[in-house]
Amino acid sequence: MNAIETIVDTASGFLVGTYIPIGILPNFAQLLIKLTPGAYVAAIYRQILMADKLKTAFHGQQSHFEKTMGIKLEWHHLLTGMQTTVLLTIVFLLGIAVLLIVDLIRSKENVRTVD
Repeated sequence: MNAIETIVDTASGFLVGTYIPIGILPNFAQLLIKLTPGAYVAAIYRQILMADKLKTAFHGQQSHFEKTMGIKLEWHHLLTGMQTTVLLTIVFLLGIAVLLIVDLIRSKENVRTVD
């Protein structure tokens, strides 16, 4: 069980850009990271913690640094904090909807088997 835990922990660390900055990874790896919700949560957290310091250090010219370090994720442009939050909310709500639909289907199947 410890080996599985180590593998999952290491994979999740890579998928949120903890061990290696997202911007220096190959495009395929960046795309894989962008498909996991954890990367967006980490990006929002980084934005909250570093917003004031980045403005001071880079005087408004921080977009390359934000992209490289995974502070903001890029699709067609760097996502703002609000866009990232909306995207996460949509993914969360879709996940809840899928779970509710699966639960509804299972409950109907259980009713049929009882009858």
